[in-house]
Amino acid sequence: MTTSETSFKGARIFISILAILGIGLSYLALEQHILYVHGLEAGESFCNINELFNCEAVNASEWSAVFGLPIASYGLFFYAVLLLGTLSVRSAGALTPRTWSAIVLVLSAIASIGSIALFVVSKVFIGALCLMCMGLYVINFAMLAIVWRRAWCGNFR
Repeated sequence: MTTSETSFKGARIFISILAILGIGLSYLALEQHILYVHGLEAGESFCNINELFNCEAVNASEWSAVFGLPIASYGLFFYAVLLLGTLSVRSAGALTPRTWSAIVLVLSAIASIGSIALFVVSKVFIGALCLMCMGLYVINFAMLAIVWRRAWCGNFR
């Protein structure tokens, strides 16, 4: 196996793990959103720690949904598509390594920019941060770093 193939395989494994973590965190965030918005939770949320780290405050804001859907549902879809795309690379000629790398680079860059925007909205306009959202921000930047490094190391083939 060449260095490029090893690097590509490693990147796929890390992106797959990050996508699975993203699916899990997005699911938890979506569940918390639904429980809070529909009044189904019996007590305080597990992520309602204090004034700064308070998912309930984030879920109560007008910023928690876009086009009537919770933001977490978009994350769930995003990470699921990313995982399926990553798993389909080189299987039945679905995606080439170069195409996969380009797609993940663009998607993770968009997700990272979105993470910055959502962090600013949470901090400035809502005044509270969601722990699960912050975990997703870390995942997005980690994906970007992995694929960016792959591109800069000359393995973007």
